[in-house]
Amino acid sequence: MIPTHLQALADDFTNKFTDLKSMTFPTWISQPFLFDVYSEDTLTMDTALIEELLELQNDDSVQPVHKVHGQFMWTNYAVCAKYSNLATVAQKTLLPFPTTYLVECAFSAVTEILSKKRGNLQITLRGDLRAKLTSLQLQIASLVSRHQAQGAH
Repeated sequence: MIPTHLQALADDFTNKFTDLKSMTFPTWISQPFLFDVYSEDTLTMDTALIEELLELQNDDSVQPVHKVHGQFMWTNYAVCAKYSNLATVAQKTLLPFPTTYLVECAFSAVTEILSKKRGNLQITLRGDLRAKLTSLQLQIASLVSRHQAQGAH
């Protein structure tokens, strides 16, 4: 039973992510300082991008940003301002992944909320969906402990 389930799961992942296997990611997005601008990979790159990449590789102020943020360095405001062409291409390449993940999380949250609260379908009006999808730590226990019950009249 378990091996069958695992095989079905593996088949599902294979079907879902076949397009990712065929995608080629430019090496300069993940390793801009190790990328060889004289390699064959630059044959399809625009000259302006190659020049910006050369400038970036010689810019000592960007290396600490890359060490801390890795591929997310392309979302850093200072990097985007200095190297806008490179940042635009990198963001367009990397953007589908977190977006797809967040959409999948939202669908799962909606399914869970609707299965628990079948009678009340106003999940967007009540704020349940927003609370389920937020990355903030909700402090409901703290709010409840501060609430004062009204005394009897």
